[in-house]
Amino acid sequence: MTRTFEGRLAIDFFDKSGSLVSAEQMTAIALGCRAGMHAIGPFAGTVKVIRVTFVSFPGQTDLTGPVLRFVYEDPLDVECSHTTDYRFIGAGGTCPKPEDIVTMMKTELIKQIKEHLKRAEARMKNAQARMERLETSEHLDTGGLGTLETH
Repeated sequence: MTRTFEGRLAIDFFDKSGSLVSAEQMTAIALGCRAGMHAIGPFAGTVKVIRVTFVSFPGQTDLTGPVLRFVYEDPLDVECSHTTDYRFIGAGGTCPKPEDIVTMMKTELIKQIKEHLKRAEARMKNAQARMERLETSEHLDTGGLGTLETH
């Protein structure tokens, strides 16, 4: 059986300036993240938490939009994260559509998780190779002390 999303979705109620986030933004994000976790299938099992904060980018817009941080882990329990903000989701508006969040998760997030899992696989292969070298060693280097005896 494939493990499904067992993590949590944490969405701030207030932006960095202390203003209440709109219900429209919160609803779109919650629906998009929920549908996105379903859409990414078995990759959802690696995600521990989706953390959503709200920021504005001075000089670009006075409007506040979401920043989504996905925290995930590999089979070795090594944690990693991927962060993206509203400027890179869909049309780049401060209230991304749920379907645009799903699309971002199915492309960008899956790509990031796959790369993390490949690094984990390389670490496991490296550890296995080290173990095999240790197990196949005919003798231990005694540092010129000759044969070691135990009493």
